[in-house]
Amino acid sequence: MYVQYAYDLPGIVLDDVQEQVYVDADRLDPTGLEEFLLNVENEELDYFAYEQEYFAGFFEMLRLVKDNKNLKMLKGQVTGPLSLGLKITDKEKQAIVYDETFTDIYVKYLRMEAMWQQKALAEVFPETLVVFDEPYMNMFGSAFLSMGEEEVLDLIARVTDGIPGLLGIHCCGNTDWGVMIETGVDVLSLDAYAVGEVLALYPDDVRGFLDKGGIIAWGIVPSIADDFSQETKEQLLDKLEKTMGLLTKKGIELDAMLKQSLISPSCGLGGMSVAMAEDALEVTKWISDSLRKKYDLEV
Repeated sequence: MYVQYAYDLPGIVLDDVQEQVYVDADRLDPTGLEEFLLNVENEELDYFAYEQEYFAGFFEMLRLVKDNKNLKMLKGQVTGPLSLGLKITDKEKQAIVYDETFTDIYVKYLRMEAMWQQKALAEVFPETLVVFDEPYMNMFGSAFLSMGEEEVLDLIARVTDGIPGLLGIHCCGNTDWGVMIETGVDVLSLDAYAVGEVLALYPDDVRGFLDKGGIIAWGIVPSIADDFSQETKEQLLDKLEKTMGLLTKKGIELDAMLKQSLISPSCGLGGMSVAMAEDALEVTKWISDSLRKKYDLEV
């Protein structure tokens, strides 16, 4: 996903032979950079339109759902600025998130990429959700990430600023969920299968998030094939209810939490076979339907 969201970044080098992706300051053509910045300033979104080669699944989704009368929302996903900035390095293997020049460039680039995606989604269906994927947030607070809370929040805010529709943030590992909520997004997406219980350590943050209309996306269906194979749908539903129960014991109202919840896989399903991925989505729907029926929630 880092190649996918950096293939056209100014200064990027995609080395197919060495299988490396990095930026090179010597590749920053002044004329090209000026054109890039002008298009950013004017929010010329078509300049940042995705190429079919890198987003085949995205375009296929738009094609398949174009005339679907049962849609309630279209969801897209963008690599988050912290994770992209830590994964992509310069020639000296230094993460570009620590380089002010390249940070300014890639943050502007990601924001325009997200803006174009939201526009493309909205042209098919007006209700949209764009989620920023931040797996590297599991390093927050550790010795591996020399950035504080304010720096991380500022980085994310610079990318999410002004994007229409609902916005979300996803981390498939454990992190500081108080900071994730502080980003101000509408949807908090977590791997509830592996780390869902830790959300109960942040009851005040979760309560405030729900009071403001926030939505929790419970990734209770495992996206790792071995984990999925050893669980039944009934076991996953029970696990989710027990996880939610940890929050109700902290004073979070179950009814409000359920009404502001989404059920999802724990992360992307690209590591599964097509058949297993379809099974995982069927289980996801079954869990959602079961909760709606049990707690008499509106469809």
